[in-house]
Amino acid sequence: MTKRSKIIVAIVSIILIVAIALTIFFSRDTKETVELYEVIEQDPISFSGNVEASEKQEVYLDSTKGKIKEYYVNDGDSVEVGQNLFIYENDTVKSQLVQLDTQYNLAVDAKNSANSQLSKAKSSLSAANKKVTDLNNKIKNISSNITLPTDIEDYNNPNNTGKSSGELTQLQMELESAKMEVQSLESTIPSFESAVSQANAEIKGIDSQRKTAKENLNYVEKAKISGKIKLDKEAAESAMSMTGASPVVTINSNEIVIKGQVSEYDYDKLKVDNRVKIIVANSGEEIEGTIKSIEEMPISKDSQISMNQQTTSIANYSFTVTPDENIHYGFSVNIKLPQDKIYLPFEAVLKEKEKYFIFKVKDGKAIKEEIEVEIEDGIYKLISGLKLGDKIISNIEGITENMEVKVDDDSKNNNTEATKEVEDSNSSTNPETQQ
Repeated sequence: MTKRSKIIVAIVSIILIVAIALTIFFSRDTKETVELYEVIEQDPISFSGNVEASEKQEVYLDSTKGKIKEYYVNDGDSVEVGQNLFIYENDTVKSQLVQLDTQYNLAVDAKNSANSQLSKAKSSLSAANKKVTDLNNKIKNISSNITLPTDIEDYNNPNNTGKSSGELTQLQMELESAKMEVQSLESTIPSFESAVSQANAEIKGIDSQRKTAKENLNYVEKAKISGKIKLDKEAAESAMSMTGASPVVTINSNEIVIKGQVSEYDYDKLKVDNRVKIIVANSGEEIEGTIKSIEEMPISKDSQISMNQQTTSIANYSFTVTPDENIHYGFSVNIKLPQDKIYLPFEAVLKEKEKYFIFKVKDGKAIKEEIEVEIEDGIYKLISGLKLGDKIISNIEGITENMEVKVDDDSKNNNTEATKEVEDSNSSTNPETQQ
């Protein structure tokens, strides 16, 4: 081959190589690859909780009332308001009552004795008064029948006046004796009456003390709510020996509530009458429920959280949920509070002159659309402009309107990373600084 031929072949080869290179260069794909984020509702906020009675009555042993004499209920019984639970008997009061009964009986005996003496004295007085009356009548009769002598002969005749005069003198002496007896009896009767009066007063006082003692001898504990009984007789013995302080009787109401705890960070997200989903831990059963109360005061300041070697106290608050269906006492549950808000990753939103935009992919191009959002907890909350299921470019850095783009096939069914970003609330980034 001549030198000229070799030069021609070399030139042709170079041209072919350049042509192939240019073909490869111009035929390569120049479209920007993007990932999509699907607009979804936020995952519900979760809280742990336990099923408890809506009302509970705990009855502890009160040793000032005595010892428990008898139980009227058994463990597991159902009771109504006002039903007897158990009865106390006070040994100290019982001893006092025995003493008062003895004093009462002695006072009654004293009264009976005084009454007997008074009755005898009044009977004797009545008899003495009758004797005085009879003697006065006899003296009057004898005195009216005595005839005075008319001459010396009649006067010296003993048969005329001697007999009547002697009888009259005897009667007068008996009369004086009867009058003295009346006076003596009249002087003693008031003392007997006083003794009876004093005995009556003493009996009344002792009887009042006995009545009070009888009222304090026994005390019956009653149910203040309706529900099911939990009886712990051993707690009574422990409390008597000062080694325990458990309730003897616990009444759990038939109505239940779920008691949960919320931290200060989620406190404002709870509202009374919010509907929630309840998941029973041991079975996975799902039940609907309603938030009924939220405590205003924290229940604990001891919970600690460690962050960057610093310990911060977190306030926790109690709230209650009423389930639509009954759940067994004591069961653990998971409370799910649905979030009706839609949040967008801040990298997916473009802010221009106080307006906000996102990019959708249509026919292989990035299409800019205006949306309405507001900033909440450091991220964008959607107000309008998108609906659930819409897909937007998850990161708009470098994206311009009508730019040709290619969707990453893996992002079509993968929302994980962007969703996690929303759930983390972008706590370290403020959307207002994005420009």
